[in-house]
Amino acid sequence: MSNKAEPKPNTSKGKLNKAVIRLSALTLMNLASPAIAQSIACPQPLNFGDVITCGSAGTITITTTGGRSTTGCLSTASAPFSNGRCIITQSFPFRPIQITVSSPAAMTNGTSSMAVDNFNILTAAGGTSTTVTTPFVDLPIGATLNVGNPQASGLYNGTFTINAVLQ
Repeated sequence: MSNKAEPKPNTSKGKLNKAVIRLSALTLMNLASPAIAQSIACPQPLNFGDVITCGSAGTITITTTGGRSTTGCLSTASAPFSNGRCIITQSFPFRPIQITVSSPAAMTNGTSSMAVDNFNILTAAGGTSTTVTTPFVDLPIGATLNVGNPQASGLYNGTFTINAVLQ
């Protein structure tokens, strides 16, 4: 799922850049015990949406509940955005699963990059690691995108890693 971004025209008050920003691919590690089956599926990418910069750096935060906020001189267009979501399952007998997300990560458009950090899993203050003992975990993922000044226009993509290790 990708959208093409087209730069906004230059205006007399400054240059507006529009970038479609999505952390759209998840790299997954599935470490399963031979006696217990475990799986990870990530049907929803972390998507920061369309962003227009207006002359200073800023951040875009996507929460685990799917909310979005910005700081600095950034405008978020009406394009879709979403928290990330992964589904982790295991078979009986249930054992604790240590779930971690990599941080920081980066997004690139081929020539320019932006850092993604402050990952949270499960809750807004969940941090980058949790342990659960359930057969099914619907894991929401939030993070913060750090937009530079100036930030090149374009479609940005990146990856981060979800690890689920049986204890």
